[in-house]
Amino acid sequence: MMEFFDQLTGLELFYLMMITAGGTVFLMRLILMFFVGTDGDPSAADASIADSSDALLRYVSIQSLSSFALVGGLAGFWAERTFHNSMVSVLVTLFAGAFMVFIMVKITMLLMKLQTKGNLEISDAVGKEGTVYLTIPEDGMGQIDFNMQGRKLFRKAASETGQRLATGTKVRIVRVTDDSVLMVEPMNSAGIRDKNPGKQS
Repeated sequence: MMEFFDQLTGLELFYLMMITAGGTVFLMRLILMFFVGTDGDPSAADASIADSSDALLRYVSIQSLSSFALVGGLAGFWAERTFHNSMVSVLVTLFAGAFMVFIMVKITMLLMKLQTKGNLEISDAVGKEGTVYLTIPEDGMGQIDFNMQGRKLFRKAASETGQRLATGTKVRIVRVTDDSVLMVEPMNSAGIRDKNPGKQS
């Protein structure tokens, strides 16, 4: 293994560093995007649609840089080993990296279009039923989870009746405030407003 590295030129080592750095970041971002997604993360659930769009743009900008390093590094390393010409390998690196960035931009546009089509109007949540995820105090906010358009969402919520609502309490969303806080009231098993939801913990 050491003999292999000893035979490499400085430019080839640089390309290997590009491949390693770009590949590591690329894979980490893919894993975070597809396996830690925002919809299932209560801590990120209250981001607005605009915030989610900004997050997507930040994701793609980082992904574009990492893909440029990964693909450009691979192409440059191949060109350097094949043609033994630094100028050619640099040009190949720039072309391959730029092409990959172009692909990422196209993917970004597609994702943004799909996101726009799938955007949720939080006002449509009024009337839906959910469950308290984080206890809602009498004069504060907690979190509830509920299903909407086939997605399980977590949102900040407060008690419309001023009652403490413990984790697990069934609730109905009665209105949405200007700052997107869901106002909820407790329900019993029959789906009727419960005036005494209890003080579970």
